[in-house]
Amino acid sequence: MAVPFQKTFLRQSEWGLAVLLTVAAVWLHFFYLIHAGGLWRDEISVKSIATLPSFGQVWEALPHDHCPILFPSLVRIWSASGLGTTDIGLRILGLGCGLLLLAAFWVASRTMDQGLPLLSLALAGLNFTIIRYGDSIRAYGLATVFILLTMSLIWRFIEAPTMRRGLLAGMAAVLSVQTLYQNAFFC
Repeated sequence: MAVPFQKTFLRQSEWGLAVLLTVAAVWLHFFYLIHAGGLWRDEISVKSIATLPSFGQVWEALPHDHCPILFPSLVRIWSASGLGTTDIGLRILGLGCGLLLLAAFWVASRTMDQGLPLLSLALAGLNFTIIRYGDSIRAYGLATVFILLTMSLIWRFIEAPTMRRGLLAGMAAVLSVQTLYQNAFFC
């Protein structure tokens, strides 16, 4: 009788801890949003490149920035929609990237059948350096999301190779590399 109760109690405790860590991490992301202040020089550089008058000019300006086309395109679309014309509007885009990272911890953990993402939430989700740079208007947060998704989809493909899993892993790898040049090393 005690064994099922212990398993149930441990499973519920594990879920409670995972939810608590996630809520704490979300709170830290919102805390950073409120206290981040104005955009700093490198973030202004991304905004300046992304909001050039034509997409051709954005493409020509890419050698002067740290990332390939995906993140400046995202900033361009965000700004064109009217959401990212101010510092706080762009900070909200950064918040979205940071929250996507938390979601990627959960998705990767579940995709690889590794249970709950307790370790990644505790070590990375609550790490303020990761929050600060992942939520900035730089490609780091989104690149980390794509690294996690790529690795988890490659894991699934290796477990049971199918055409669908291979295509999903390949698409994630391409998105990963088009977010940050350094991701080419991981894929």
